[in-house]
Amino acid sequence: MTLLCFFGTLVFPYSMLYFSHQFSNCCLFLCFYFLRRLREYSVSQQIALDFLIAFSGLVEYPLIPILLVMYAYFVFKTWRRLKLVSLLPGIATAFLFGFYNYKAFGAPWSLGYNHLADKNFLSGMSKGLYGISLPSWESLWGITFAQYRGIFFVNPILLFSLVGIYFGFKRKEHAYISAMVSAIALYFLFLNSSYFLWSGGACIGPRHMVPALLIFCIPLLFLPTQVYSHFLFILPATFSVALMFITSSVFILPNEGMKTPINQALQNFYFQRLSVGDFDTFMDLSRLIPARGKWFAFNLGQVLGLRGYWSLTPLLLLFALVGFAVLKGHTPKP
Repeated sequence: MTLLCFFGTLVFPYSMLYFSHQFSNCCLFLCFYFLRRLREYSVSQQIALDFLIAFSGLVEYPLIPILLVMYAYFVFKTWRRLKLVSLLPGIATAFLFGFYNYKAFGAPWSLGYNHLADKNFLSGMSKGLYGISLPSWESLWGITFAQYRGIFFVNPILLFSLVGIYFGFKRKEHAYISAMVSAIALYFLFLNSSYFLWSGGACIGPRHMVPALLIFCIPLLFLPTQVYSHFLFILPATFSVALMFITSSVFILPNEGMKTPINQALQNFYFQRLSVGDFDTFMDLSRLIPARGKWFAFNLGQVLGLRGYWSLTPLLLLFALVGFAVLKGHTPKP
């Protein structure tokens, strides 16, 4: 199930980009996971978790409301043991955040979003609260089921997370986790659909939903065991993994105006145009990254001199090694 979450969702392609989404995804998941076992930790481990929760807000600002709730829960549960020490990471984070903004933009409360160079982005960010107003039916459909940016279109396996939440609520020991997962998923759904640039610009799928994906995969563990061997589960799981593999094999930043980015990715994969970022097909980054000629992206196989599908050999070998290690680790001893 862990491999499915990493290789069958947008976690996989966004792990290859220098974006904050996947890093914040890991931070949020780790905070969520460690908080569940808070009472088991020593004082030093609890303080380390305190710093993780506090500093994760600097990774991606949309995490801050969720992290504030987690931080309040942490302080409440550890106050008798840590006292004022539990507040120090939050105070340190707030100081660093304000100091950076002061040095960069002239005031502790002034964010980079207040100083955008692009007038179109500046206009969009001026609407509501930093570009966030109210969701629309277009944006809700667009980031859920539409081919353009739908999360359930590119990762249909996540539909079973909704089913898993249902089964989680039916069991007392899982009900709390299901409630937390639902709240976090709804928060990011509202946030993404309310943002003026809900499409995320040049991307595959709703990239602003990526920070919630690992947590949203947790309910897959609540499904009845017999579901995992049913073709209705195996089929979307296989499709999700295959689509993310294909998407990650080509350039994964299609132009925002491309209404069928998955179709274009499949076409590029079929014609063995792998990890190339053809400027005629995808966004033109030649102004930002010159000196590579017509191509922008590349993979390890191409660095080694392999071409076409053969250039995917290192990635496939990695898949095989990880799969073998996981299977070996779960093989019962005689």
